[in-house]
Amino acid sequence: MSLRLRQLEIRIKTLRGNFGVRLPMKSRGLVVIRANNTSGKSTCVQSLIYALGLEAMLTVNQQMPPLQYAVLNKFQYKNDEVHVDESEVLVEIENGAGQIVTIQRSIVSQTRKNNLVTVWHGPLLTEKNSDVEKSEYFVRIEGAAQRPLGFHTFLTSYLGWQLPTVSRFDGTDAPLYLECVFPLFIIEQKHGWSGIQARMPTHFRIREMAKRSIEFVLNLDSYAIVAERERLRERMNAASRNWERILWISTPRCNHTEE
Repeated sequence: MSLRLRQLEIRIKTLRGNFGVRLPMKSRGLVVIRANNTSGKSTCVQSLIYALGLEAMLTVNQQMPPLQYAVLNKFQYKNDEVHVDESEVLVEIENGAGQIVTIQRSIVSQTRKNNLVTVWHGPLLTEKNSDVEKSEYFVRIEGAAQRPLGFHTFLTSYLGWQLPTVSRFDGTDAPLYLECVFPLFIIEQKHGWSGIQARMPTHFRIREMAKRSIEFVLNLDSYAIVAERERLRERMNAASRNWERILWISTPRCNHTEE
C-alpha cells in the first residue's frame, strides 16, 4: 500500500496569458506544503484532492468544484483583476511497484466536462516524453468506483488495494470508497487538524466509517472478524428458516369435515 506524490501543476489560461504553479515533491514520505497566508496552500491541496476525484471529502455539491476563486473565476495580478478562461490540474504519482502515471483533470473548460479524467501512463511532468499513452476515465458519476472505466476503479487497482465491503445505516452494503480512506492521508488546514482524520464524507451513510477506514489502512483483522460474524449470523438465520419450513411440511395436519 504505497503512493508517492511526484509533482503537482495548476495551469490557468487567461486573456493576459498563461498562469499557474508547479510544485515538485522530490522527497518520499510525508509532504508538507508550508507558506505564508494567501500564498495558495489551500488551492494546491484542494486541487490535488480534486485531481484524484476525491472532492466528496470536501463537499457533497456535484455541480461546482470545491476550489478557490483563483482557479475558478478570477485572481489578482499586479493590482489588476484577471479572469480565468480555462484551468486544469495535473498530478504525477508513483505506486509501490514503481509505476508512474500523470493524472489530468479540467477545472474550467468550454470543451471538456470536469467529470472526465485523463491518465497518462508515464511521467508527463518531471520528464518531457511525447510517447506516453493515455486512457480516459470518468469520476463523480455512479459506477466510478466499480465500473471498468471508472477512475476510482483504476486508481484502486493502481494502488494495489482490495477495498472491503461495508454496511450502510440502511442495511445495504457498499464498498469503502476512496473518499473515506484518503482523509487519513491528505489534510487540508481548513477542514482538518481537529483530529487524526480530515473531514469525512458522512453522506455515504457508512456505519463506523472512520473505524473501518483505519482498520483497512492498518490492515487489522477486526473488520474481517466482524464480517465473518455477520456471515455466520446469516447462515444461522437461513438454517433456522429452513428448519422451520421442514417442520411445517412434516407436521401432520387435522382435516375437519362437516357432517
